[in-house]
Amino acid sequence: MSLPKIEVPRYKCVLPVSQIEVSYRPFLVGEQKTLLVAQEGDDNQNSVSEIIRLLQACTEGDVDLISLPAPDVEYLFIKIRVASVGETSKMQLSCNQEDCNEMTVVELELDKVEIESDNNSNIVELTEGLSIELSPPNLFELAKIEEKVQQNSGIIVRGSEVSFQVLNKYISKVINEDEIITRDDFSDEELDIFMEGLTLDMLDKISKYLEGQPKLVLNLNYQCSKCDKMIEQKLSGIQNFFG
Repeated sequence: MSLPKIEVPRYKCVLPVSQIEVSYRPFLVGEQKTLLVAQEGDDNQNSVSEIIRLLQACTEGDVDLISLPAPDVEYLFIKIRVASVGETSKMQLSCNQEDCNEMTVVELELDKVEIESDNNSNIVELTEGLSIELSPPNLFELAKIEEKVQQNSGIIVRGSEVSFQVLNKYISKVINEDEIITRDDFSDEELDIFMEGLTLDMLDKISKYLEGQPKLVLNLNYQCSKCDKMIEQKLSGIQNFFG
């Protein structure tokens, strides 16, 4: 006698940036184990590849996860995680009161994660008549960015290290007066030369756009276990939602 086939529930959500509706199932037991190994790995790009593979299995390949903006993939990951093991996650957070810094265990309500963005347009005007169009990076590109920062390479913009290679990943078009030059019309080398000709003020405008990219946020309000003060804190980025 063969064992029965287990019916797994399916859910739907709308991705907040691309507004694509996605159907998904929870992680299975074997996938949970693989996920833990991937999250504990030191190679960001390999970890991202494995997470994408698991998400594709949960969505049955109905959506191209690699091309999606990073916040959409992170949002989908949290929705699948909630369907798999529940809506909460516990982690330790440090009190932000002076002379305290006590670590308090806080229960995060993952279903209250939101998307926050300071950008109203993806067009950055460098000078009158010259603008660039920037696209949100995918999860692989964000992993590469993190590696670049860790390697201390690049130029310093608004206190953050951002290399030309990183900035190049965002630029999809250069708009010069009435002429629109798409990413297929110029090489990486040509873009490097273009970037090297920018002023620090222009780079500052680009950096402000990057800082205002859509991101996952979770607003917290909890009581410190030592000083009893009520702490308001905002977590940003999926890596900060799991202890």
